[in-house]
Amino acid sequence: MSSRKFVGRAALLALGFAMLTAVPAAAQRAGAVEISGFGGWYFGSQIYQGTPATGCECTGVVSATVNSAGMYGARLGYDVSRTFGVEFSWSGTNPSLGFSGAGASGLKGSIAINNYDFDAMFNFGQQRVWGYLALGIGWSSFNPQITFSGTPQDVSSQTYFSGNTALGMKAFVSPHLYVRLDARYRWTSTNHQTSSGVGCYYYCYGYSSNYYGAGELTAGLTYVAFK
Repeated sequence: MSSRKFVGRAALLALGFAMLTAVPAAAQRAGAVEISGFGGWYFGSQIYQGTPATGCECTGVVSATVNSAGMYGARLGYDVSRTFGVEFSWSGTNPSLGFSGAGASGLKGSIAINNYDFDAMFNFGQQRVWGYLALGIGWSSFNPQITFSGTPQDVSSQTYFSGNTALGMKAFVSPHLYVRLDARYRWTSTNHQTSSGVGCYYYCYGYSSNYYGAGELTAGLTYVAFK
């Protein structure tokens, strides 16, 4: 056998081996169960805006902002097909609160947040690196702990409807294990005003919002169990 033929066949065998080791991660997706643990960073925003009554001088008006903090959580997913799956997830974080306004002096606090999501997962990719888009709904629980000049304040916990969307990547280490990166935006419908302002498009108008928004960047490991 000539050296050229030997090199050619060796190259074909190497290519075939590479394809065989890459394909299982994509070929055996239907019916797979995925168990994930993750951690990362939570980016909060203004969650409460104190608005004085028209025409009054209210010295106690306070606005509250959720600061950035670490977060962690777990996910359980099921692949209906190679390109579509469903997932339930829980995540938790406990950021500090920032207060502003004339009555903010002496206020300190934090807020424990727990998010519970049901997501539809749209996967794309066929080799060791996959991408995905997630769309979901769920609920978020807020448990604030606030003190005023060192004295604890009576603030009740609240649970609200929420939605989220995410864009992420799965990098397979083996057919049963992959590293996952996730960028997510979450919005929560509250029963109070979270922000207001003036927008201009052909004309200027005032607006207010009852939605609280937060961003999340996380990474973690996922174990994949096949049927």
